[in-house]
Amino acid sequence: MHDVAKEADVSIATVSRALRSPDLVSSDTMERIEGAIRKTQYKYSMVTPVPGGTLPVIGIIIPSTICFGFADTIFGIQKASQEMGFALSVGSTNYDNQIERSLLENFQKNRVAGLILTGFSLSNESLIREIVRSGVPVCVIWENSSDAEISYVGFDNFKAVHELANHLIALGHQRIGLLCGPFSKSHRPHRRLNGYRTALEEQSIVYDPQLVYEANPSMEEGKIGMKQIMSLPNPPTAVLAAADVFALGAMKTAREMGLNIPDDVSIVGVDDIPYAEYSNPPLTTVRVPCYEIGYGAVEVIAQNIRTKEAKVIHKCFDVPMILRESTQNYDKKVSKKT
Repeated sequence: MHDVAKEADVSIATVSRALRSPDLVSSDTMERIEGAIRKTQYKYSMVTPVPGGTLPVIGIIIPSTICFGFADTIFGIQKASQEMGFALSVGSTNYDNQIERSLLENFQKNRVAGLILTGFSLSNESLIREIVRSGVPVCVIWENSSDAEISYVGFDNFKAVHELANHLIALGHQRIGLLCGPFSKSHRPHRRLNGYRTALEEQSIVYDPQLVYEANPSMEEGKIGMKQIMSLPNPPTAVLAAADVFALGAMKTAREMGLNIPDDVSIVGVDDIPYAEYSNPPLTTVRVPCYEIGYGAVEVIAQNIRTKEAKVIHKCFDVPMILRESTQNYDKKVSKKT
């Protein structure tokens, strides 16, 4: 703090006030102090309450507040934070790159003790790496990576969708639709798209972009996407929904179009949200340990703060396939029609 004060040409008390109550410092002074902090690489974070009982804050960014899986992850984060003495500040991006950037900049300005990101948009990657290099512990969740700079707690999105696609191919399906999140913006859905494409390529099945629908995951978008791909002159015999909410919407559209699941079309999802088991028919999906991912992310942040050491940790959970009644062998479908 002394080095920051000297660089900014202010007193140590002013630096302290800027860190704790930035609203009490003029914008010019704050700008000089922020520049000095960047130049000296000063890190301000605490693992014990400051006077007045304020807890160190972990900033959390999620893409959606309506996703059941993310809700369970937040519950895991909350439980771990209560046990380890952290307060939480949560922001939702609605898959908007600019909102995500604004949240990142606000968290950076307010000097949170750590950051938990549910993936991130490609356009903001450089800012995230800047935050990591400034000394703020960052953990990306719901994804898996061997990144040498950033900690990850999640699962292999490529593998999860690759196995689902292979399951449908093994049932005899050659024309498989995909309902996928915003793969043109974010790593996670892009890896799911690649899992689907790779499975097709490995079985010499031609990738058809008309069978792929990209949108923010929701039941409504699942309905729209299913309508679009099932209205093609040569519709798919199976649909891989890269999120259970997509699958639930797709099931509704299928029924409205007079299609029987799985006799006319097989449907699979990703997440295993509570509704998946109770859908009609029950949904085949992969089970994501949402709560455990959230809890584990706080453990990573806490370890980095307490040891005052930028240790990169990678934890990858298994996501087993849960077989239910929403899929069937394509040969049986053909034989029933004949």
